[in-house]
Amino acid sequence: MLTLALANMSKPEVEDVLVELLNDPDVAGHAIIALDKRGTLKSIPQIEMFLQHSVTWIRNAAKKALANIQKRRGTGARKKKS
Repeated sequence: MLTLALANMSKPEVEDVLVELLNDPDVAGHAIIALDKRGTLKSIPQIEMFLQHSVTWIRNAAKKALANIQKRRGTGARKKKS
């Protein structure tokens, strides 16, 4: 719960803390969810490493986080206009 609460803090250092928490297997999945909530582009490479994770919910959280971050930041694939 503390990991998820970090996402609500406005301090810029929080993102670095969350990225560091990705190295802790006990809270990595929750750190991904928190990074998704913050929506920062800087965390994309670290989250991408979890796309092949052995735990399904963590893998799914990583996919969702990447899609959400890219969508919010306008870096996702764009549809062609007809």
